[in-house]
Amino acid sequence: MTVTGVTALTISGDSYVSTAAQSNELGDVIANSADSVTISTTGTGGYAANANALLLESVSADNAQTLTISVGANDTITSDADIDTGNSIAQTVSVSTGENGTLTITGGDLDLGSSAVNTLTVTNGIGGTISAMDIEAGSAATTTVTLGASSSATLDLNYTITSGTVTMSTGSSWTVAELGKALTASSISISGYGDVVEGTSIALAGSTFTFNAGSLNDSDGLTVTAAALSGAATITGSTGTDTITGGASNDTITGGNGADSITGGAGADRIVLTETVAAVDEVVSVEGASVAPSATTIAGANLAAGDILTFGSGLDVVVGFTAGAGGDIIDGVDAAAVPTTGIGVAVAAGFTADTFFISGNYVAATGIFTVTADGVGADTLIIDAENNGATLAATDDFILLVGVDSDDLAAGNFTV
Repeated sequence: MTVTGVTALTISGDSYVSTAAQSNELGDVIANSADSVTISTTGTGGYAANANALLLESVSADNAQTLTISVGANDTITSDADIDTGNSIAQTVSVSTGENGTLTITGGDLDLGSSAVNTLTVTNGIGGTISAMDIEAGSAATTTVTLGASSSATLDLNYTITSGTVTMSTGSSWTVAELGKALTASSISISGYGDVVEGTSIALAGSTFTFNAGSLNDSDGLTVTAAALSGAATITGSTGTDTITGGASNDTITGGNGADSITGGAGADRIVLTETVAAVDEVVSVEGASVAPSATTIAGANLAAGDILTFGSGLDVVVGFTAGAGGDIIDGVDAAAVPTTGIGVAVAAGFTADTFFISGNYVAATGIFTVTADGVGADTLIIDAENNGATLAATDDFILLVGVDSDDLAAGNFTV
């Protein structure tokens, strides 16, 4: 069906006429002159679900600035191919399902081209289903996703998410693989009670990305990776057991109440462990992924109290680490044992094939770590020198445990 010479087009499927369910079917819908396109169904009005309330082959609305898709209660709208706005001028986009409604785009994409959308809203009603929909756009200034109780949505947001919120209700699920757009900055917050389902992980795309699930109650937690980012990630996990992987820049990663596993990756990362309940977090050490000192001031041949390591470009910092039996864990070190003290080790040849600790005091503003006698300093520096050169200055596997007394460390805090 081709429609020309109109500025607004509404396609509405009557789900029922009297008590008879209707099967409403159109082929390819081409409405490239319309500024506004609405696709909807009426809902069943209390009658049985109608899987054929509206069947489309595809929708092309090149000039649409306003696009509305509204599935009535207990209805199904199906498009066998993409729904797209080819000229990339969409400004207001709304997708909604009524109670127990289903939206299926077999082609997979709500394709808005490179549109800079002002407002993008997705509302999945109670018991509603959104099947395998990727929203493709240039950007959206405001994204609001609301997932009703017991609803399910398979939904990727492949555009710059300038400001995004996802609110989940009890029993809802959101299957998501990708968020954001390459080389741009995105920000999204997820809250409520629901299950975020990842095939492998949620892959964050862009230059920088702020991902905040701190107000999400997800019993089995999240798996999130920022490995594809060209810049820094700021990630806050959920209340569940999260697995979070940073990227190649200086990331800030905050775990939640669960027993989280956090890998900072390359760069000088800040990892914050924030349980308000008993849970054992795991910080994964990756060989060669931290930062070497920018300068060292060593008085003698062997490391001693009073020596200084300067990290002008920062280093990996862990805040909130619980030392001692039953405490948090650093994974990936040389041995599942209390590290060897660095005091007395030859700085030119001794720091190799082992994991060491150094007690001291770190000043974040200057990047200066001043070595103290064991157990005296406010902080503890962990050096995983398993495969690095023997020279302390060349080692790039440092982890700073802020506020941890080296005397409190136990073998259980370390694993290979």
